[in-house]
Amino acid sequence: MNPQLLLTIIQLAVSVIKSQTSPNVADKIDEATAIGRIVLAGRQAYQDQVGKPLDESLIKPAPPLT
Repeated sequence: MNPQLLLTIIQLAVSVIKSQTSPNVADKIDEATAIGRIVLAGRQAYQDQVGKPLDESLIKPAPPLT
């Protein structure tokens, strides 16, 4: 995996973690944006590794925890 792409994913994940402790609504919007950017970066990492586009039908929300 491209080290720069991995670093981007880690930085985005850290921003999501930080937003979890913030009561600010703007931080929650940033959290949603960061999660979307993580998905896009993961898709790019897959394409870089495999050499073909990711089948987006494979990306689904996780089932709720019981």
